[in-house]
Amino acid sequence: MSEWKNTEFGDIPAEWKIQTLDSVCKKITDGSHFSPKEDPGGQYRIGTVKDMVENDFDLKNCKKISKKDFNLLVKNGCKVEKGDVLFSKDGSIGNVIYFDKDYDLVLLSSIAILKSNTYQLSGKFLYYYLKSNFSQYQVRRNFVSGSALPRVVLKDIKKIKILLPSLSEQNRISDCLSKIDDKIDLLRHQNETLEQIAQTLFKRWFVEFEFPDENGQPYKSSGGKMVPSELGEIPEGWKASKIKDYGSIVCGKTPSKKRKDYFNGEIPFIKIPDMHGKVFIIKTEDTLSKKGSNTQKTKVLPKYSINVSCIATVGLVTINSRSSHTNQQINSIIPNKDFYLSFLYFAMKNLAKYLISIGSGGSATLNVNTNTFSNIDIRKPKEIILKKFHSQVFQILKKIELNCYYLKNLKEVRDTLLLKLMSGQIRIIE
Repeated sequence: MSEWKNTEFGDIPAEWKIQTLDSVCKKITDGSHFSPKEDPGGQYRIGTVKDMVENDFDLKNCKKISKKDFNLLVKNGCKVEKGDVLFSKDGSIGNVIYFDKDYDLVLLSSIAILKSNTYQLSGKFLYYYLKSNFSQYQVRRNFVSGSALPRVVLKDIKKIKILLPSLSEQNRISDCLSKIDDKIDLLRHQNETLEQIAQTLFKRWFVEFEFPDENGQPYKSSGGKMVPSELGEIPEGWKASKIKDYGSIVCGKTPSKKRKDYFNGEIPFIKIPDMHGKVFIIKTEDTLSKKGSNTQKTKVLPKYSINVSCIATVGLVTINSRSSHTNQQINSIIPNKDFYLSFLYFAMKNLAKYLISIGSGGSATLNVNTNTFSNIDIRKPKEIILKKFHSQVFQILKKIELNCYYLKNLKEVRDTLLLKLMSGQIRIIE
C-alpha cells in the first residue's frame, strides 16, 4: 500500500512532489499585447479567449490577419507551437488547451502559453492538471482579481502549484484520460458531420431552390417557376416575410444578482459563452432557481426555442434542449409551429454575417436590438416544403442532441476521474 504525506493540499502519495509551474516549465509567456487590424482576405489567424472551445480553437470565429502582422507576432514569440499548453487568463478564466494541431495560430495576451520541461513534466499531464477542479479552485481562490473582467496575471500563473508524480505515472494518467477524450472527440466530430449534412440540405433547398417538386425532381433546375419579391427571385408560392412571423421573439433578462436565492437551481440560464460551438444547449455555467425563473415568467423559453446572440458576439445560434432562460444579450424565437424549428435554426445560421453587419452601427460593441431582429426580412417557403424539410432534418438534429447528452456524461466521468487522479486518490499502477 502506498505511503502518504500530509501537505497543504491534504494527504498525497509520499513520492509525489509539490512544485510551482515556474520551476517545471522552461517558459511561461503570453500572446500579443496589441491586436492587429483584421484582414478579411488574410490567410492567417489570431486567437483570443472567446475563440477557445473544448481543447481547440473555433477557427471560424478567429480574426484573420495579414501575413505581415502574422510574421511580426511570430517574431515576437506569440505563435503557439505543438506541445504548448494554453491557459486563458482574462475574462473566462481557466480554459485550457493542449495544442497538438496542424494549423498556424498566433495569440493575444489574454492567453498564457506554457512550455513544459519535458524531462520533468509531461505537457499532456500539465493540460489535465490545469483542467482539474483541484487546480481551478487553487487559481480562483488565490490569484483571480477583478470583478467586471476577472484576470490572472502572468507572474501569478507562474506561482500555481502542481502535484507532481513521476514522469512515467504522469504518462499513465494522461493515457487513461486521453482514451475518454478520444471518445469525446469522436462524438464531437460526428456531430460536426451531421450538422454539415443538414446545412448542405438547407442550402440545396432554400438557397439554391432545388427542393423536390411534386415529381421528386429538383425544383429550379427542372423548370420550377420563379417570381420576383423584395428578397429577390423566389419560388412561386413562397413569400417575403419577417422573423417575427415565424414565432414569438423573446429578449432575455438577468434576474437581480442581489438575490442569491434566484440562482443555482435546475433551470438553464444561457449566456453567450455557453453558445460557442454548440447546436444544443444541454448544460450552462449559470442556472436559475424556480423562484428566480418566476420573477420573469414572460422570459421562459420552452424546449426547442432558437437562441441567437445579438450583443457583443453576434450571430451564434443554438437550440435549448430544456425549458430555459437567457440573458439580455440573446434574442430567442419560440416557433409558432414545431416544424419551423429545423428551417429556423439553419436560416439563423445563414444570417450570421448579415446580423454582424447591421449590428455594427458605428459602435465598438455590436448590437442588434430586439425590434430590429424581429423585423429582419426572411423568406417564407410553402408549409408543405417546411414540413418535408423538418421530417428529414429533425432526425439529424435529434441524433446530434442525443450525442450531446452522451458527451455531457462522458465529460462528467472524465472530470470526476480527473480530480481523483490528480490528487492521488486513485493511482494507475504500472
